[in-house]
Amino acid sequence: MSEPTWKKIAKDIIDSIKAKKLKTNDKILSEHGLSDQYQVSRMTARKAIDQLVNEGILFRVHGKGTFVSNISAITSTLEIKNIADEIQNRGHHHRLSIIELKQTDSPRDIQHLFDAQYSLPFYSLMIHYEDELPVQVEERWVNSCAVPFFLEQDFTQMTTNHYLSVVAPLEKARHRIQATTASETQAEFLAMKAGEPCLQIVRHSYSNNQLISFARLTHPADRFQLSSDE
Repeated sequence: MSEPTWKKIAKDIIDSIKAKKLKTNDKILSEHGLSDQYQVSRMTARKAIDQLVNEGILFRVHGKGTFVSNISAITSTLEIKNIADEIQNRGHHHRLSIIELKQTDSPRDIQHLFDAQYSLPFYSLMIHYEDELPVQVEERWVNSCAVPFFLEQDFTQMTTNHYLSVVAPLEKARHRIQATTASETQAEFLAMKAGEPCLQIVRHSYSNNQLISFARLTHPADRFQLSSDE
């Protein structure tokens, strides 16, 4: 299946930013200009721009046009792989189901991570699917002071990992992979039996010398893949 044209337009814009053909605060082509260049409808061009604006890569100024955001957001040298990209790179379809998305207190065992913050962290609970098979429960607490617009994002269009890598480029991360068993709730989400083996990644992500998010990523042991680039 060929890539949708709007995705190609968005990718070309990102590639131009990475290659420094477009720099911070540079104005990009208008919807009309992009539709002419790619021989597509303005709606298609608008979808590409909307996606990049939602991801924080571009920003709009009313009556002026669309401009490039701070390029450090997409040129961070430290990167955590995006589960959606990993699934798609395997030739499979990724889907996300949002269970909870709110601002709330953190559990007692991790409250100390956010004690220094002035407001309660954001919380998200999501299920990632690979070809309609649930492969990950993502439970995440996010620094609401550092990422104030987290709750306003459409995470059916981009993962939390992708969004956070844009607005708070990763500088440091700590990971722990541990064996565990599925709770009744996790088992229901992952279409397995309670007590069956799982592997869980516990991740602390930092940017600008502060904790940005704490995540627990739980996978059925028989559906877990860990890979790295050498």
